[in-house]
Amino acid sequence: MSDAYFMGIDTGTSETKGVLIDVDANIIATAAAGHEIKQVGPNAYDHDAEKDWWGDFCKVSNELISKSGVNPSDIKCVTSSALGLCCVAVDENCVPTRPAISYGIDGRAEKQMRDLEAEWGPEFIDRVFGRPLCSSDVPPKIRWIQENDPEAYERTAKFINSSTYITAKLTGEYYIDDFLGMAGGFKPLYGEDGHPTEETCKGICRPDQLATIAHETDVIGHVTEQAAAETGLAVGTPVTPGGDDSACEAISCGIGKQGDLITLFEGVGRVRNGQMSEEELTQWEERACPGCGSCAGMFTANSMNCLAETIGVALPGNGTIPAVHAARVRLAKQAGMRVMDLVKRNIRPRDIVTRGAVENAIAVDMALGCSTNTTLHLPAIFHEAGLDIDLS
Repeated sequence: MSDAYFMGIDTGTSETKGVLIDVDANIIATAAAGHEIKQVGPNAYDHDAEKDWWGDFCKVSNELISKSGVNPSDIKCVTSSALGLCCVAVDENCVPTRPAISYGIDGRAEKQMRDLEAEWGPEFIDRVFGRPLCSSDVPPKIRWIQENDPEAYERTAKFINSSTYITAKLTGEYYIDDFLGMAGGFKPLYGEDGHPTEETCKGICRPDQLATIAHETDVIGHVTEQAAAETGLAVGTPVTPGGDDSACEAISCGIGKQGDLITLFEGVGRVRNGQMSEEELTQWEERACPGCGSCAGMFTANSMNCLAETIGVALPGNGTIPAVHAARVRLAKQAGMRVMDLVKRNIRPRDIVTRGAVENAIAVDMALGCSTNTTLHLPAIFHEAGLDIDLS
């Protein structure tokens, strides 16, 4: 039996999953705990960070240790991947001042996005983002809290994401990995040197309300006595900042070579940190994204494309034919012809979206390893089709 083990726990949209491995990456134990995401308004989704994120982390950690029989002192490092583009506001004791705002599925801050675009100006938006602000950007979410929950805003000591929240609960220290901080959802709050300033944070928050930038493999602290009592880990266990869930998922699948789409995320951070030129990043981009169409990954768009095909509301090939292929043009024509035929025969979507069809979609979802966002979109389809189906 090995005398060195490593624990990794992922906080997802509706479930927390963990694994304990040895030095040869052999899986020693796995564990999981489910939780809820609450829709609190149109395009508004909340998480209970204390109960679900931290509570589930503690459950999973204790279960991994119990199942494996491993001595906690032999666990040499623990880390967390989590929902990267969410926002949780905490007080000086790392207690949430309000429910956490979810990642890109939460669009409540539309007004704040447009306000910030006007304040920052089109040149700045184009240079820093290369696109309009969207629901994956954290600054509008912080502004939303400021405008809609001023009491919580005033009590907030830190505005952080979920992985920072977990590691702060473990160590008492606030760190965020460099990609999420500088190239991900928190830009442009961190300057080019990785430090937030009064200028970069103007109108959003104070610089001291943000976490410190660290690399994903840096040791940013050690498990405290309080955290050890709750998680079952040994006091002093090293903790790394972890990172964005999609990047961690990609690494677990063996993705990581130049030319993979997922490495573009890392490349953006490297350019911001001066570790790569824009010309080199362009070469990566041209290999990973050689043409138009949706992102070449099993993200929300491709996942729902494939599931729509499985359910029967899209023709075969809809989820897999590349955008630039002639077959895509033929498919579009065939789809139009099929729609007209269905209208003529008075066949409606609810005639197609049956219990059997959506159960097939769930099976395909599990087989393909689709985006976790399907756990939101599929129940919405069930509801519209009048089907009483529980994903659990």
